[in-house]
Amino acid sequence: MKSSSKIAGKEISKKIAIAKKSAKNQKIESSKIELKKLNLSSFAKELSEIPLKERKERESLYKYPSDFPMQERNSDKGKRFRNSLRSKRDNLMNSINYNAMILQKENSKENSLALKNAIAKFDEFYQKNYLKNDYSIESISILSDPIKNKSLILALKIIKMQKGLK
Repeated sequence: MKSSSKIAGKEISKKIAIAKKSAKNQKIESSKIELKKLNLSSFAKELSEIPLKERKERESLYKYPSDFPMQERNSDKGKRFRNSLRSKRDNLMNSINYNAMILQKENSKENSLALKNAIAKFDEFYQKNYLKNDYSIESISILSDPIKNKSLILALKIIKMQKGLK
């Protein structure tokens, strides 16, 4: 007896669920129809006066090769290109910081020349691969965290000092 009442209860529950789903689908269909019937021409003036926030395309830091299609800049190929540039940048900046540290410990012509060469290599790389060449942190990194950019900021200060820039 219990099993037949359980089965009947389950069937009733299924029928109720189906009925609710059907009612929900009917509401969705009727709302679609209502949206199609709306005439927005009466709101044209008000709509034209609302300032819309447009999505700004993020300005690139890098000079892409001429044979690098715009569509591929956000693809895996573009990501590999940017990672490669960041890796080279970081290696050059670490070289500048290392040579500056060695020069500070032992001031010699050899160490001074090593620092100048490291700066020259970075400068060549920087001019070739970056759009903005003012030796600011914003020209080489989009990270706003000063802790993560600490070594980059230090190297840029050393370069500016060496070049006589502020």
